[in-house]
Amino acid sequence: MSLLKIKAWSAAVVLSALCAPSMAAWPEDQTIELVVGFAPEGGTDLMARALVPFLEKKLGGKTRIVVVNKPGAGGEISTAYLARAKPDGYTVGFINVPGFVFIPMYKQASYKTDDVRIIARVVDDPAVLMVRSDAKFRTIPAILEALKKDPGSLSFATSGRGTSGHQALLKIESAAKVKGTDIAFKGAGEFKSALIGGPSTLRLPALASIWPVTVT
Repeated sequence: MSLLKIKAWSAAVVLSALCAPSMAAWPEDQTIELVVGFAPEGGTDLMARALVPFLEKKLGGKTRIVVVNKPGAGGEISTAYLARAKPDGYTVGFINVPGFVFIPMYKQASYKTDDVRIIARVVDDPAVLMVRSDAKFRTIPAILEALKKDPGSLSFATSGRGTSGHQALLKIESAAKVKGTDIAFKGAGEFKSALIGGPSTLRLPALASIWPVTVT
């Protein structure tokens, strides 16, 4: 019997497993969990919630899907939860691909990439750099110059190690030979207040977390 594990990415969808012989009543007999590894109101969370009505319609209109947020560790907690889930088709994940791939590469993670199978790429969601309108440094050249003069003087809020924002910061540091201070949050929804809280904090969120999402 073949088990199809599906979990998901911040641009892809993954499911915990479809098992034909025992799935006669699937997917209408119980609620399906769509697990998101980041806090509410971040890009991954917003895209997952926007996708739900379309998935429910595609599955016949009677299926109910609920978004479950399990934030922390750049999405590792959520992915590990998916990897341990019963392979019955009722646990689906929405993952941030950069972190999903990166985390097991730089540390002993609580999951392996082979533990899940990505079944659909949903969206390309680039990282963007944001500062407050009253920030002292409002251009890339000004930010890089400040970091060259005083390494670590500017803080960059990201959704955690391995996420697209964190990897963007690493690329900036490598290309410009500078060093910023990474502040990891459990999701872009949480570090919105960081930008409001101080002009020295920059944000590296996914575009979806700051751009209105309209479902039609």
